[in-house]
Amino acid sequence: MINITKKILEMRRARQIVGVFVKHGFGYLFERIRRGRKRGDFERSDAERFRKVLEELGPIFIKMGQILSTRIDILPKNYIFELSKLQDETTPLPVEKIKTVIESELGASTGRVFDEFSSLPIASASLAQVHTASKDERELVVKIQRPGIWDVIKTDLDIMEDFARSFRNRIRMHTDSDPVEIVREMKKTLLNELDFAREGMNIEKFRRDFSDDERVFFPEVLWDITTPKVLVMERIKGIKVSKINEIEKAGLDRKKIASVGADICLEQIFKHGFFHADPHPGNIFVTYDGKIAPCDFGMVGKINPHLKERLRMFLVSVVGKDIDGIVGSLFSLGVVPGEERVDEMREDIYDILDRYYDIPIGRFNLKMAHEEGFLLLKKYKITLPRNLTLLAKALIEVEALGNLLDPEFDVMNHLKPYIREIIKERYSVSGVLDGLSKTGGEYIKFLKDFPQEAGDVLKKAREGKLKFVYEHKGLDNLTSSIDKASVRLGISFIFVALVVSSSILIGRFPFLSITGFAAALVLLFWFFISLRR
Repeated sequence: MINITKKILEMRRARQIVGVFVKHGFGYLFERIRRGRKRGDFERSDAERFRKVLEELGPIFIKMGQILSTRIDILPKNYIFELSKLQDETTPLPVEKIKTVIESELGASTGRVFDEFSSLPIASASLAQVHTASKDERELVVKIQRPGIWDVIKTDLDIMEDFARSFRNRIRMHTDSDPVEIVREMKKTLLNELDFAREGMNIEKFRRDFSDDERVFFPEVLWDITTPKVLVMERIKGIKVSKINEIEKAGLDRKKIASVGADICLEQIFKHGFFHADPHPGNIFVTYDGKIAPCDFGMVGKINPHLKERLRMFLVSVVGKDIDGIVGSLFSLGVVPGEERVDEMREDIYDILDRYYDIPIGRFNLKMAHEEGFLLLKKYKITLPRNLTLLAKALIEVEALGNLLDPEFDVMNHLKPYIREIIKERYSVSGVLDGLSKTGGEYIKFLKDFPQEAGDVLKKAREGKLKFVYEHKGLDNLTSSIDKASVRLGISFIFVALVVSSSILIGRFPFLSITGFAAALVLLFWFFISLRR
């Protein structure tokens, strides 16, 4: 009975979603699902209407649109522009419903957990609502998951996955990315953001990474009253960096804030390999004593050692204008369907490098270079790992944040030391030794595993279970030539055998000997005719 009710609700929601798409002029998409009709590439007006669709479908779809706005490797530029306008704000829930979640998670009433709890939220988004509170004379912020939000997300994502599967199977989309995989990736991202305990651990890692840095402030998490649905942390007392007038009234130095903010973000990326993936002005505060204080840590990026090494190779190749090195780095960084157009790709990369290589730092536009680079990746169907797309987005946000606070801000002045350090690290004695150590370790592992692996192969061969799978291309002529040569070689052996045996028999059996010589002459005559052919 429960499953039937669930299916009915899903069908109603699916009809509602289709209705909103049709209302905004996307009815042809569903016609194409049913009839397989074709239509040209999306136009700019479609991008605007698509944003309107997401806004009307509600907070969850807005959140999905915000996630998609980070994927310049998937969507056209005009879609990215429109989706970046989406604001994740929604009507606040009554405080009684919010308190129900707190009491269910913590097993005690809100009045017993906190000394004070504000009835009015300071923020209300699609996944959570934020209230201020106090406990033991400490000012706190409490982030509470909206009740029932997981069921809403699961229903919408299941419907979207069904739609995506239909599009993938019946429609040739304008992107080479798998729409089903895109929906599943969004589902994973939303699940991570719904786990507030995970967000708390993200904050703790940032606090450890910057424990000795007086320029930045990360709030303390109160773990004894934090759960996957309730996050309680120290309140940030400061001003959003987007509020320029308030920053000036507080007597804070805008240029210094821009410079320190950029350095903090870049240090997260290039030093710690763990970074805030959405550092837009709304997510960055500056305290009244001038410290940078990020918030909303649900979306983070990670650069593991393997990815960092590939990124280092790429940067070294870019600085050295090494086209082959850049191509090799891209192939190792991304998922490349084929190598058929490598020469054409080399020419395009050289063209981009040639345009940007000698530009003075003050005139370098990171956003423009970023967009050209991703257009190149899309052209050659290179899909980068999500953490690299998050890194690229974070760098663009850093540049935008700096330009907002300081019109003379130049992100390249802040990037250069990190790039220089990365290159230096690669060619330093310790870097070379580390590389040799890793290579040596791989060889040792190979030699250690070789006897057992070789034994396994021999065992399979002995038991008749060893199989070889091979594929040849363009070898049909070679096979034919080998067959002909084998036939001619066989005839040659027969010819020699006949001549030798006839010579031996000529004294005792002259008739047989003459017959053998005659047969040898016929074979020799046929052999020469076949050679001429």
